[in-house]
Amino acid sequence: ILKALSKEPERRYAGAAQLADDLRRHLSGLPVEARPDSPFYRIRKFVRRHTLPVSAAAVVIIALIVGLVVSITQTRVANAARERAHVVNEFLREMLASADPYADGPDVRVADLLERAGAMLPTRFADRPDLEGPLRYTLGTSYMELGMYDEAKEHLGHALELVRDHRDGDLYVDALATLGSLHRRLGDYHVAD
Repeated sequence: ILKALSKEPERRYAGAAQLADDLRRHLSGLPVEARPDSPFYRIRKFVRRHTLPVSAAAVVIIALIVGLVVSITQTRVANAARERAHVVNEFLREMLASADPYADGPDVRVADLLERAGAMLPTRFADRPDLEGPLRYTLGTSYMELGMYDEAKEHLGHALELVRDHRDGDLYVDALATLGSLHRRLGDYHVAD
């Protein structure tokens, strides 16, 4: 109506046919000449005319974005786990290779290897407590199985502190349960509970 009543003749409809065409476009949900032509206006009209396909496309795009984010996150987690496994394997290889039959004789004890590994941990992993915790847990359980309970208690306690601080929930529960089993073996039932 405002376009038809405009004071400037060049802004009015040229005739009734143009007005009728604009009314038909409005009823069909198409952009009309009476409105200023802007990209937002055209997009809004397009979305109203094609609600279902636009909604489906939006769902697909959102699913792709979510899938991409999950994929990137999982890749980072997998790369971090692979890097951790490599470092741990390298440490264990060095620990086992530290057995020197010339210096120690042919009967190297497992306890000696564990002691060397325990001595290497603080310096080797001073900047990686996320790795030191699992390694101390492994040493603690190894000492426990050898019946060396004092050494086991020391490493398990230290592992428990490290994994608690770095929020490794599964390993924290395992370390807590193993430390409880150790105290049970020692007869410290109250502490074990």
